[in-house]
Amino acid sequence: MISDGYRESSVVSPENGEQDLLDWGALHKARGLVAYYVSGHGWGHLTRSLALACELLTHQFCVLLCTPVSPDAVHAQLLLLLGAYRTHAIEFPQSLRPEEQLRVRAVKLDVGCIQSDALTIDAAATLTAYREINERRQTLIRVESAMLRRLQPQLILADAVALAAAAAKAAALSDRFVFVTNFLFSAIYDQFLSEIPSLNTPQNRALVERMAMDESEAPVWVQLSPGLVPPLRSFGGRCFSAGPVSRPWKSTRAETRRRLGISLSARVLLVCFGSFDCKTLFGEQGCPLHSFLEQVDLIREPGSPWRMMLLTEYDAVSSSPRVRFVHPSAATYVPDLIQAADVVLGKLGYGISAECLAAGTPLVYVRRPLFLEEEALRRDLQGLCVELTIEELRSGCWRRAVHQALESKGSTARARFGPEHPLASIRRLGALVQQWMRGSQ
Repeated sequence: MISDGYRESSVVSPENGEQDLLDWGALHKARGLVAYYVSGHGWGHLTRSLALACELLTHQFCVLLCTPVSPDAVHAQLLLLLGAYRTHAIEFPQSLRPEEQLRVRAVKLDVGCIQSDALTIDAAATLTAYREINERRQTLIRVESAMLRRLQPQLILADAVALAAAAAKAAALSDRFVFVTNFLFSAIYDQFLSEIPSLNTPQNRALVERMAMDESEAPVWVQLSPGLVPPLRSFGGRCFSAGPVSRPWKSTRAETRRRLGISLSARVLLVCFGSFDCKTLFGEQGCPLHSFLEQVDLIREPGSPWRMMLLTEYDAVSSSPRVRFVHPSAATYVPDLIQAADVVLGKLGYGISAECLAAGTPLVYVRRPLFLEEEALRRDLQGLCVELTIEELRSGCWRRAVHQALESKGSTARARFGPEHPLASIRRLGALVQQWMRGSQ
């Protein structure tokens, strides 16, 4: 089962194409080689990791991205990021195309959290799936450590992938390993055991403890904000703080609205629930999505200035000019949509929160139970995010939360975390990684 709404790679064996990757690594090792393990938990981990990877490409480093996400999806997102960087006049090395500097290796070392929809985590299925990975632990570590020993990257980064730390240790490369994340999954899984008594078994406790032990092998943790979650075990390595990591916008607010045919004077609500299609969240079963959205209080009011953009694969055409469906195709660049909106409605995850902060766009969120990160984000983003209850979401009573968010304009959170140039935080983080890279060469 896929842990979030994207498509996993059809290439599931870490050994497939190994010699080709080794040849590529040997060819470009003099530039500086980074192995980057990215959790399979949805688009948020992928997009923020790609943002850092893209920054490393500007420093001429080469990056091997190890993830279960399909290479086609990764490269489509990379091309959009490259376009955004060029918008901001950031140059890449002339001697090598950025697409050649980054390779994708299909490998699955974690499951993140398995969800049945954008807001519902299946804790039991998540623990079962990770137990299956843990049962293959020795084989996975053997394969990964062998690859790392032969590749000899100057740095090994990981966005919350615990087994990557164990593989680095087995390869005698622990001193090159760095977590880059706002949480570690052992803390998330431990919450499952605390809140669901039936899951608090000796077997599951041992599973979570094993994960925490793997995470503790890391000597360095770059702790991303907002939404930092304390680790389950006390982290004994060095910790560095980093500000919000987000993708920069590629088009201005005016350009995006002009392309979408939306007036600059209109109020725009962007509805976006990450990589999950959100149509199952709204209204009653059997009610067409466009019919429900046209009756949302914010939209149906006579003379309402509000327009709605819904990121969805739903292919019907709304009869209302106030509701527009945007397909999440390879050409859809969400940071531009966030910047073009006045308010965003979605779930409270790191990726959407960081990009709302960067754009100064307030966020209306629907609570996602059983995910510890949300509590930390809610704490840090006071003034940026406003809660909409699930009952309000499904009944179409959105006006209260949207107007409250619009009035706040995220002033408290923006004062704490910005505003800055959209690339300021990622450039600082890239400079820190560059120092470590130069020190290991």
